[in-house]
Amino acid sequence: MAGRRGRPWAAALAAAVLVLVAGCGSGAADPPAKAGRSASAQASARPKPPARPAAKPLPAGQRALLAKEARAMYGAASGGAVPAFDRRRTAIVGMGDSEMSGEGIGDYTPSTDRPSDECHRSPASLIDRTGARVDTAVNLACSGAASADVRAGGDAQYADQPAQADQLAVQARLTRVTAVAVLVGANDLDYGEVMADCVTRRLRLGRPCAKTYGPGWGDRVSGAMTRVRGAVGSIREVMRDAGYREADYRLVLMSYPSPLGPGTGGKGLGCLAYPSDGRWARDTAVPALARGLRAVAGETGAGFLDLKGLFDGHEACSPAPWVRGLQLDLGAGKNAVAGSFHPNAAGHGVMGQCLGAFLHGGRATAVCTANGVSVRLGPA
Repeated sequence: MAGRRGRPWAAALAAAVLVLVAGCGSGAADPPAKAGRSASAQASARPKPPARPAAKPLPAGQRALLAKEARAMYGAASGGAVPAFDRRRTAIVGMGDSEMSGEGIGDYTPSTDRPSDECHRSPASLIDRTGARVDTAVNLACSGAASADVRAGGDAQYADQPAQADQLAVQARLTRVTAVAVLVGANDLDYGEVMADCVTRRLRLGRPCAKTYGPGWGDRVSGAMTRVRGAVGSIREVMRDAGYREADYRLVLMSYPSPLGPGTGGKGLGCLAYPSDGRWARDTAVPALARGLRAVAGETGAGFLDLKGLFDGHEACSPAPWVRGLQLDLGAGKNAVAGSFHPNAAGHGVMGQCLGAFLHGGRATAVCTANGVSVRLGPA
């Protein structure tokens, strides 16, 4: 999850194996053939998908950017023109906040690691580690992003970072996007600030934060989901305007793994939380956010990948953490603790594996957990 300028959670190698417990949905098998009808007859009787809509023209600035990107991707001989839909390079796209961008991993793309642009996109983030069979992975996420920064037509988060859905409008015409994965919502309810408060209250001898935030947490989540719903609906509209049918790509809304657990109150400066607050984060706050996101996915027709329990036993300050604890970078100015409580490299690797398995399985919903055995799809 992220603070306004970033607080999701790092990435690394995925040493563990996960269990994907999938729900019913688009991966269901076709019904058995009826006696007396040939396979070809049955195939011809199936309804054909609707015709692909024509792409709507882009505004002048986006058209110029598309032509520039097309020359870079398809060669100067293209003259800035994009190939026909089925001949384009394929892509998977990640959108959302610092949980997707790779905040906390380090080694950020230089253009996103400067005072004028602190999106902090890492080439080791989960979207780059799905194993999906595509030509390119595109990270449009930005540390600190909320739903308004994702939704088309929103204000630019930085001068060179227009709303992510507006960036998607160009990318969807440049490539053949096969999947869009979205991680957003934490900043809409200030989750990063809440967790930062939780991990320092013990040091300040304050009352456990669960008693402060717990009573109103459900209402806070409900308010945030209204904004998330608008952002996800905007992505659908952008893809439709780019000439895509819903059958042409997967739209996946993901939930967040908990950065804290009862063991977060361990030794060291980065392990300050009351055990009860770590338990509240893992067992109450994060599941409530997951339920809200799942409802949004159902309302917008998006797939839903539930990661709330993925880091169980691997939270910050555990023996083998997949999340960074409290980190202090004195050279980062106002973002001195921005990388705290974000997935580390191992965490991003596991998250990427989950998303890759989900896309490969083709199910509508799935729960992803790490049990050290293997990737498995089964009934929810």
